[in-house]
Amino acid sequence: MKTQKSIILTGIFILSFLLSLESAIAAFNLGKYLRERDPGPSIGKAVRTQYHKQYEVSIKNKCNKPIRVALHYKPITDGQSYTGAGLSEWDTKYWWTLNPGEKSFIETTRNGIVYFHAKSSSGTWGNKNHQWRINGKLENFFRVDMGDSYRAFTQNFTCN
Repeated sequence: MKTQKSIILTGIFILSFLLSLESAIAAFNLGKYLRERDPGPSIGKAVRTQYHKQYEVSIKNKCNKPIRVALHYKPITDGQSYTGAGLSEWDTKYWWTLNPGEKSFIETTRNGIVYFHAKSSSGTWGNKNHQWRINGKLENFFRVDMGDSYRAFTQNFTCN
């Protein structure tokens, strides 16, 4: 009888422990869920968790003249899950104007390939292998592979 009672008490203890462990795991997962839904500001910081796979793209003018920059990229679509692909069709955005020495955050994407086109009073950046229209005019872009690691990325523009 005493052995049967201790077995029942041990079973109750184990069951109680497992239930409290399950509650702790659920609370942890709830916190993780909330962090995924509200990542907070991240401009200028690399986003590296498995739930926030993205590149934060910036540009920097290392020329001694002002430049204007265009970007061809795959934007993150509204309403897409951070864990899903979340990429739309290619899009072109323009013009960011940077004075000498200026740096600017321009976009966020989950695709590691982007294309840039830039202009200054001394010339343009781009080649005929990658062309897209800006205001009806065909412009030359150059391809940039940001690598496989999601991170903050800065494209530097230098003059000859």
